[in-house]
Amino acid sequence: MFICTVILFIYGVILLLTKKQKENYGREKRLVKRLHLEKWIKKDRHRLQMQKLYPSENEEQMIFTFWYKKIHMMGVVFGVILILGMFSELSARLQPTLLSSDTKLVRPGYGEGSNTVSLEIKNDTIGTQKISIDVTEKVYEEKERQEAFRKAKDYIKSVYLGENQSNRMISKPLVLLEKIPNTSISVRWLLDEEGIILEDGSINKEKLKEEEKEVKVSAILVYQEWKEECSFILKVIPEQKTAKDWFWENFEKSRVALQEKTKKEAYLSLPQVIDGANVYYKEEDKSKSFVFLALAIMGSFFSMLQLDETLKKEEKKREEGLLLDYPCLVNKFVLLLGAGMTICGAFEKISQEYSKDKQRKGAKLKYAYEEMLITQKEIQNGISEVKAYERYGKRVKRLEYLKFSTLISQNLRKGSDHILELLEVEAIEAFEKRKEYAKKQGEEAGTKLLIPMMLMLILVMGIIIIPAFLSF
Repeated sequence: MFICTVILFIYGVILLLTKKQKENYGREKRLVKRLHLEKWIKKDRHRLQMQKLYPSENEEQMIFTFWYKKIHMMGVVFGVILILGMFSELSARLQPTLLSSDTKLVRPGYGEGSNTVSLEIKNDTIGTQKISIDVTEKVYEEKERQEAFRKAKDYIKSVYLGENQSNRMISKPLVLLEKIPNTSISVRWLLDEEGIILEDGSINKEKLKEEEKEVKVSAILVYQEWKEECSFILKVIPEQKTAKDWFWENFEKSRVALQEKTKKEAYLSLPQVIDGANVYYKEEDKSKSFVFLALAIMGSFFSMLQLDETLKKEEKKREEGLLLDYPCLVNKFVLLLGAGMTICGAFEKISQEYSKDKQRKGAKLKYAYEEMLITQKEIQNGISEVKAYERYGKRVKRLEYLKFSTLISQNLRKGSDHILELLEVEAIEAFEKRKEYAKKQGEEAGTKLLIPMMLMLILVMGIIIIPAFLSF
């Protein structure tokens, strides 16, 4: 089945029809418009995160860009897994088929061993089912055959009953071994004269009918010129079978007969008719198309979740950056105010310095200063300083910055002369908090190192102990 190949072809056609535009994520934008997803994306739950992470950017635009990345990632993962599925399908098709015709299996040559072929069998009685058939290799003439493998009495006694619980209640096939593993003993079976037990160990229900019968089965163990007999008295009881049971029994009889009949031919013929109904065969699909299709869908879904997780990590980094930048920010304010600058001048000075540093290649984004740039633009656009500073603290959404913005806004409202002393106290407290945070990070790093240290300890102990045990 070329499911992955067909879906990949359709996927490729869609990509060609939606040829990428010059702008970034042009195909994804077109897809969103055609599916009318704009209103749904605007209601996305990541709006608050976008406000925090990209304060200088257009909020709605960043949400759409985030979803364009999601769609792009899902498409890439889906396509890559479908390509792997296509190669799996091609590999399965390039493998030599053993079902050369509707009812014949290619038999291995001399010395190649047996093959197990998985087939789908179809019949009016059983519907469609999967079976495995052993195709034995071509055999030599009788004189060229070699008797191999050995058997033992105890082993035969432990396995010959098969699924039967007792030798007094035989209703299921016996296990009549032809050889015993890891021995040089071969076995011939002497079955009952009435033919109730067949050579393959199955029970001939036609002979048994509805009566219970006792039969004698003997195993002749042969090793060179020595022989020894092992006999069992069995009580065979009838068993009620369904139509499917009769089908499989008759199918096995026909298959064994054809196996014996065609063992010197290049092909093993399979039964065409069972119980008057036609039987159809189909070699089992090895391409695993549905597996790759499921992987493609799951991979696309998890790639979308991965982007959500990345957004959470960026938000966590923002919180850490705000905490680490706060002491420096307050300290700069204290220095500038102490030098005689006004609050507005200090705010503008710090914003301009950050703006210059930001233009340098490889400069790190600092969210506290990004919010200051927005506040500075608001003041330039006519918003009062008091309101702009209050909005600054609310946008950052951290207690420290809210306290800082409250201090400077109250100073502007009430004209307090103690703003410098208050900011100095705030700077000292901020540095203390930063030291506690650094100490906490050090403890977490030490905890994470415990696992590799334990692994190294186990490795060292193994290097010391294993040679000591081997020397005994």
